Amino acid sequence: MRNIIIAIFFVLLSSSGFASSDKNQTYEIFKEILNDKGSTDAKNYLIQEIQKNNITAIHLLAKVYIDGKVVNKNIPLAVEVLKKGVELKDSKSAFALGNFYSDGNYIAPDLKKAQSYYQLAFDFGDEKAKTVLENQFGQEVIINNQNSGQAYLEEDNTNNSTGSDNSVNQVSVYPKGYSNKSLDWIEDEIDLYQISKFGSGFAISENGLIATNEHVIYGCQKIFVVYQSKQRLAKIINKSKKDDFAVIKVNENTPSFFFFKSDLPEIGENLISGGFPSPMELGFGIKITTGVVSSENFRFGEIFQHSTPSQPGNSGGPLINLSGQIVGLSTAVYGEQIGDLQPQNINYAVSNYTATELLKKWNIPYKVDNSNMQFQAKDLAKYLKSAAAQIICY
Repeated sequence: MRNIIIAIFFVLLSSSGFASSDKNQTYEIFKEILNDKGSTDAKNYLIQEIQKNNITAIHLLAKVYIDGKVVNKNIPLAVEVLKKGVELKDSKSAFALGNFYSDGNYIAPDLKKAQSYYQLAFDFGDEKAKTVLENQFGQEVIINNQNSGQAYLEEDNTNNSTGSDNSVNQVSVYPKGYSNKSLDWIEDEIDLYQISKFGSGFAISENGLIATNEHVIYGCQKIFVVYQSKQRLAKIINKSKKDDFAVIKVNENTPSFFFFKSDLPEIGENLISGGFPSPMELGFGIKITTGVVSSENFRFGEIFQHSTPSQPGNSGGPLINLSGQIVGLSTAVYGEQIGDLQPQNINYAVSNYTATELLKKWNIPYKVDNSNMQFQAKDLAKYLKSAAAQIICY
């Protein structure tokens, strides 16, 4: 079956206009990995090659995301990959984006962007783009100006910058659920003198559902959620004291949110935590820490041990793996002395299994992801920053 898929994919690729018929080394290695190890490893190979400015890998990965024959179709990721090609002055990438924005087959049409990308394609040497600009847009083509199409696109690409001097060598791809959409929240006022405690949480949908620990909201007269620095009153949807899990809701959009891992936590699985510990002492911004699942023996029902450093205020915050999936919620730090030893970095978390079982029981919608694509830590940190939330209690 896999060989049939590979054959179909390369027939589509050869006719797409993204690549020549020459089966160079990148194609051959990609086919070999796809055949021997599967689609995820093949896709990760292309991402690694793109980080080396391999134009062929850009064409291949864009085609993979567009066709949906090898991995799930993902047009936004295809667009981001092609933008990387534009950064490298690749005319095929620019021309493809011009097509995307002009014909509306894949994404919402935007003729201003289409013109800019066609102009860049011409700047980079694609004569077909000149014909499109003259016939479709009635535009007098600007000749020999390498920046003629760039001014408008600089604003469009601002949110894709890695903030690094080597950003041209990076490709930023994010897990499912990530969004850099700006918020239009109407904020509620918080009286700092009435705050009794802080905690953390995270969005599990784009319509304001926030997961946290039950003990974070226990006894609260009012609950506020601070999401992407915007604050809003929240109400309790459901909670379980026994399982230390709760769902609250704000009447606003939460465009960046987390998918849950489909399988149980695995010992040694890498974890990244995002939370808001001790804000009065450490500052109100999110804090990112890393660790691993420390034990395969669950305690207290479905709570598991991990080594991701936690402090007061981390409770309820997301623990994600390198695929960006929720593995658990930071819950407790073990503080009892063991014989003559003072324990270090023994922490517990409510598992993804406990959370999703309760969500099903409560008929609360959530999303699950079973992919094993892994992401760069800096991109996961950006994901945590956009989808995690601080919980403030009166």
